[in-house]
Amino acid sequence: MNMLEKAYGDKVMKKTAMYKWFSRFQNGQETVTDEARSGRPQSITSRHVRHIKELLDKDRRITIREISERVDYSVGTVHSIIHEELHMRRLCARWIPKMLSDAQKEQRVECCARFVRRFEREGEAFIRRIVTVDETWISLYEPETKEQSTMWKTQGSPSPKKFKVSKSTKKQMFIVFFDVNGVILSHAVPQGQTVTAQYYSKVN
Repeated sequence: MNMLEKAYGDKVMKKTAMYKWFSRFQNGQETVTDEARSGRPQSITSRHVRHIKELLDKDRRITIREISERVDYSVGTVHSIIHEELHMRRLCARWIPKMLSDAQKEQRVECCARFVRRFEREGEAFIRRIVTVDETWISLYEPETKEQSTMWKTQGSPSPKKFKVSKSTKKQMFIVFFDVNGVILSHAVPQGQTVTAQYYSKVN
């Protein structure tokens, strides 16, 4: 922001305006002006809001630009309806480890309830007898993250640079057993081996 103020002085765009345009571009807008086209509404009505809501209900991944082209409303009008009338915003899908069915969810609730009842009866002794297991793929080479590559620099020194390095294409699967105190066994699965219940029983 300081660099922009030095370059443009009093004509620099305010922070709030920057955030506004950043949000619009992120939602699919590609220009800073609305091109005039016939049939575009001059004022927003309940019909316009209902029309756009129907499109969003059918496809939650549709962009503002795509909506504008379908309904013949300006990008600015579509943006205003979505954000100010429908109070919606575009978000990335949240990553979750597994998509469980209703039956699997019920099974987990039942298991957890049994664990709680046993803990109430047996206390810490029950927790210390639990051994759990998980599988994970480990790349043979993991490049450092952006955070790991940060370093301090003075105002006049050049910015640090680094070459782009991809993860190793070769990976190794590990089966890890652990209890309340930590890892008790780490097993490297041979290449090409299918992990089944029978294979688990042989790991020791």
